[in-house]
Amino acid sequence: MIKSMTGYGEGVVRTENFTIISDIKSLNSRFLDLRINLPEIIKDLEAEIATVIRKVVSRGSITLSLEIIPNDRTVINEIYVDEKLLALYMEVFRRVGVDGNPSIEDIIALPDILSVRPKDDIVGKLKEHAMTAVDESLIKMIKMREIEGRSLYKDLSNRITSIVEISETIEEHRDTCRDKFLASLRERICQVIDEHIDISDERIAQEAAILSAKTDPTEELTRLKIHLSQFREALDDNKPVGSKLKFILQECNREADTIGAKGADIETSNAVIAIKEELERIREQISNVE
Repeated sequence: MIKSMTGYGEGVVRTENFTIISDIKSLNSRFLDLRINLPEIIKDLEAEIATVIRKVVSRGSITLSLEIIPNDRTVINEIYVDEKLLALYMEVFRRVGVDGNPSIEDIIALPDILSVRPKDDIVGKLKEHAMTAVDESLIKMIKMREIEGRSLYKDLSNRITSIVEISETIEEHRDTCRDKFLASLRERICQVIDEHIDISDERIAQEAAILSAKTDPTEELTRLKIHLSQFREALDDNKPVGSKLKFILQECNREADTIGAKGADIETSNAVIAIKEELERIREQISNVE
C-alpha cells in the first residue's frame, strides 16, 4: 500500500550520564534529499545514518537532528594538557634566559596547552546510543507515513471510483448522442439533395463515417478505464509508486481532454468537467505519495 512522504519521529535514549534525542521529519520532494545535523563529537556517523535512511525511504526531504544532553559536562569531556608542547615552551624559555617556574596563569595563557576534548572511552558509547535513538525515530516516522498513506489510499480509491461512475454515464449517453448526430447529418444531407448539389452516395457515406468517428469517444473511454485500472493496481503496490501514479494521471487527463473535445452536447461536457475536477484533486494528493 502507498505511503505518504510526510512524517515525524522522535527517538530518545537515556542513560545514567546523558540523554540522546533524535528528531526526524519528512516533507514532500521529487527525490530523496537528506539533511543530517549531528554534534561534532559523533560527526563521522553521518554516512552510516544516511545509509540506514536510504534503506527504508526512497523519496522525500528528510531532516534529522541529533542532540546529546550530558547530565554533567565532565561525563563526556576532559581537560587535556599537552605536556610535550609545554615541555617545548619550557625549553624555549630556558634558552632565552627566562628563569623560574611559570605560574598557572602563565601556562593557561600559552596557546594550545590546555584543551577540552571527549574522553577516550565515551565516544563509542555515544555512537552506539545515538544509532539506537536514530532507529527509534526512523521507525516512528515511517509509521506516521504509513498511517497517512492509508488515508491517501482511501481518498484516491474513492475518487477513482467516482471517475469510473462518471465515465459510465458518458457511455450510457453515447448512443443518444450518436442518434442525435445521425439525425442532424441526415437533415444536412437532405438539404444538400434539395439544393441539387451533385455528391455521390459513396462520398456521403465516407463523410458520415469520418464525422461519426470524430464524435465517438468509445476508444478514449476504453483507454481511460484501462488507465484507472492501472492506477488502482499501483495503489496496492508495496513499492514506491508516486512517480508511476503521476504518469498514469497524465494519461487519464489526456483521454479526458479528447472525450471533452468530441463531446457535442452539454451532458458530456459537464461529465468531462466533473472528471477533470476529480483528476485535479488526485494530482494534489499524489504529490504527497512516496
